Amino acid sequence: MSDTVVKSRIKVEVLVSTVQEMTTGAGRSKWFTVSDYENAGEFYGDILNHAQQVWGEKEPAIRLTSISTDMPFLGLVTEHGVDNALWDLMDLGDAEQVKIVKAYIDIYGKKPTMKETIEQAIDLFQGRHDSDEGCVDQYINEFGSIAEADPDISPYLSKEECTAHFMKNISKSNGYYFND
Repeated sequence: MSDTVVKSRIKVEVLVSTVQEMTTGAGRSKWFTVSDYENAGEFYGDILNHAQQVWGEKEPAIRLTSISTDMPFLGLVTEHGVDNALWDLMDLGDAEQVKIVKAYIDIYGKKPTMKETIEQAIDLFQGRHDSDEGCVDQYINEFGSIAEADPDISPYLSKEECTAHFMKNISKSNGYYFND
């Protein structure tokens, strides 16, 4: 592990075994804290070193058998390994930020890189609300009046019509709203 101090990361731990250990039932699994490593190469280097030095396997076939985290890991951890993009998510340092990214991916899908996906999600994020009306209320409050928020809305007299018009440019997933 690197001695370099990184900004606060979301903690992600994985239980690591090897195929040999799984077939023999030797009980040699070990928890590794992924968020303590700078990248996947450093993480795997430590696992391989442990498997060779402690478990005595010359060419271990690694399996990740369990994960422990408060964040949605978006398929970035499987039994076969950890995707490098996981470090971008862990570096957000806040599980709520990761939930925003997950909601964004649910709506729009992933960009070519996780860094681009995170940047776009944060840029377009409008807020978290219990209803469309709550999203509209926040938007209007930021601008001070309906006419200032969107001149096309001012002719509407009802909040329902205002909300319907405003929501044409908004996408949502599980209470997370994004401005299209």
